[in-house]
Amino acid sequence: MEEKDFKNAIEALMSGFDAEEQKMFNVITSNYDFKDFKDAEEFNYKIAYTFKKLQRQLIKSKVSDNQNVIFIYMNYNYVERFFNNVIQANEGTACCSDKSSTIVDRLVDFFLKGKKIEFNYDAEYTFHLPKKVFTNHDSIIAFYEVIKGLHYGNFNKLIEYANEDKNIFKQS
Repeated sequence: MEEKDFKNAIEALMSGFDAEEQKMFNVITSNYDFKDFKDAEEFNYKIAYTFKKLQRQLIKSKVSDNQNVIFIYMNYNYVERFFNNVIQANEGTACCSDKSSTIVDRLVDFFLKGKKIEFNYDAEYTFHLPKKVFTNHDSIIAFYEVIKGLHYGNFNKLIEYANEDKNIFKQS
């Protein structure tokens, strides 16, 4: 792919972006040496990895240097989606995104402030709280460690976890 073809493709994707995003794109494309990429690995190293390093540094300097906080911020959709899918399988789809988002927010609070994850099921509104799975601190932390391990290619924790709680991956 020619450099201009690559820029044209990016510009087409960006056509729906707002002015601020367009300005950022223009800075990147005018100051970055875009070359033909021989494969996905090269693209990942030259482009994606650069942005990941920037993202990591922004989180470290503006949010926290806690490695778990950095992981969650950099992989929010990944983490939230795993919790969401297990909640859907065990509790159905009602408010599953609210529940999984609440869990991820509480994970961040735990890693930032050391605040144990506890839910108030006696509160006026509890639609955002999981009812059957991930109802306590230990179960949330254990599953988080599993999905973090999977992200890095380690499936051993998943096997251990599944053997300990065989019902968590069942369909409701």
